Amino acid sequence: MASRLTVYAEKPMTIKPARPTKNQTIFLSNMDQQVFFHVEMLFMYDVQSPDTGDVVDNVRNALAEALVPYYFAAGRFRVNEQEKRLEVECNGAGAHFAGAYCDSTIAELGDLRIPNPDFRKLLVYPVDVKKIEDIPLFSIQVTRFKCGGFIVGIYTSHVVFDGISGCQFFSDIGRISRGESIAAKATMTPDRTTLRSRSPPSISYAHPELMRLPDIPARLLFNPASYDVSKPPVHAFKTFSFSLAQLDLLKKRAIEGGEVSRCSTFEALTGHVWKARTTALGMDPSAMAKLFVAMNLRDKLKSPALPDGFTGNAVVAAPCVDTTVDSVVNGSLSLCVRKVRDAIASVNEEYIRSEIDWCEVNGHGIIDLPGGMIITPWSKLPFDGVDFGWGRPTYIAAPVNDRPEYVLVLSSCKGDGGVDVFMAMEFHKMRKLEECLSI
Repeated sequence: MASRLTVYAEKPMTIKPARPTKNQTIFLSNMDQQVFFHVEMLFMYDVQSPDTGDVVDNVRNALAEALVPYYFAAGRFRVNEQEKRLEVECNGAGAHFAGAYCDSTIAELGDLRIPNPDFRKLLVYPVDVKKIEDIPLFSIQVTRFKCGGFIVGIYTSHVVFDGISGCQFFSDIGRISRGESIAAKATMTPDRTTLRSRSPPSISYAHPELMRLPDIPARLLFNPASYDVSKPPVHAFKTFSFSLAQLDLLKKRAIEGGEVSRCSTFEALTGHVWKARTTALGMDPSAMAKLFVAMNLRDKLKSPALPDGFTGNAVVAAPCVDTTVDSVVNGSLSLCVRKVRDAIASVNEEYIRSEIDWCEVNGHGIIDLPGGMIITPWSKLPFDGVDFGWGRPTYIAAPVNDRPEYVLVLSSCKGDGGVDVFMAMEFHKMRKLEECLSI
């Protein structure tokens, strides 16, 4: 049973860059247009010390300093009506920040891996949002507990930061909190113009994974009600832990199945989760069991490459949309892993450029996700090294949200090679998912 939390939070304040920053408008690529949502993360530090009393002030001041080189995170969205696309206006409007106190100890929260709807109290969600231009691009709340431990809740736009860039930003806030300098970061750039469509556009793939939209995705996805966290979640969420031995066993089974001669740990785990989730959903056997794997495209682009110091969103979803539910449910783990490997291998520079061009020619496009799942390997990123002055996090959690198709692979933060998988399911189907995921 998840613990109830009583959190006393200050009214959120606007933190602007500590010094004047440049005013500019940032072009957003067709892939940026697809990820119009915010990502929530909770960095938990079980520090048994009264010396953390300065953490709220330290992080608040560090945020103002970090927003100088990361000035774009202090901007706001705007819709370019002439070009019919979303942009970021770097206007120094600021990020949101709140300090808070909880009259519990970290230990009293119990197992930090158990998703707790009350953990949403540890984040700063937008209030009084009536239009896209009102949305802060970055928010942070620091909540101290009576034991001295604290939780840093981060709420950030995926358009502005992907996992790599976000981890860099959070780590730099931590460095400044510890009294260190990030002067060497002055060369970073959010410039995404290398991700413009080609002229003329050249679509070389069919892209059945994409669907055309009648308007820019931001307009269609914008829903002020989504920021209201007073309502209970409509899906059950759970974190499933996999030890290194279990992960090795999945790889062994995948290879012994004969469809692949080798595979990575992530590929084996993804195949297992895809198979289990598809089975638990109980979908029409003839329907497509859609799978998307979030991938970093930085190393894929050569002509032209992303600029040195690129800081922004550079994620592409590797698709598998040609496999039926029946094949996934009744086929072997080895088959599922081969499909995962094929999807990842299909993403090259030409595929990426073709997807960008498809969205340009078709007006507006987004991945056709409903009914499928997209898996993101946060465990591959050094989030567990984010240090605000009192060491590495005890755990990093994702709170419950309104995106049931998204599956996150998290670090166990134990250094033992194990990972946690955070995912959602309809309440009455969660037991089936638990059964299917057991090894």
